[in-house]
Amino acid sequence: MEYRIEKDTMGEVKVPADKIGELTETKPLIYSTPLIVNKSTVVSDIITIDRFGNIISNFSKSEFEKLQNRKISAVKIKNKIISKFGMTYSSVNKGELLSLWGSSGFLEIAQNRGNAAKSIGCIRGKDKIEINFL
Repeated sequence: MEYRIEKDTMGEVKVPADKIGELTETKPLIYSTPLIVNKSTVVSDIITIDRFGNIISNFSKSEFEKLQNRKISAVKIKNKIISKFGMTYSSVNKGELLSLWGSSGFLEIAQNRGNAAKSIGCIRGKDKIEINFL
């Protein structure tokens, strides 16, 4: 019987391959440094799109805090401008897009009760996120 090693928080566990499911293409996360264009604009990459369709950028809250006294005014991706920044997904109406700091500490673009990545039509590793500040 073939086994794959799956890591969890407690260590390594052997799991039979037939219990895991069919092997699919895996894509590594893209870690790069956001590009600071000027005092009012940062361009970041999409490091991943989660299973809910939330778009996770490589712009961290700690990087944002280094910009001192700035406020996010808009987030642009493809042809969409997201001007709403929230603390939770429910900060906006159902179907609306927003940006927020995700649990991983990175800026995310999300859609309340929707899939932001599909709505926008963005592609990880290809499309860029422009973050504008006041």
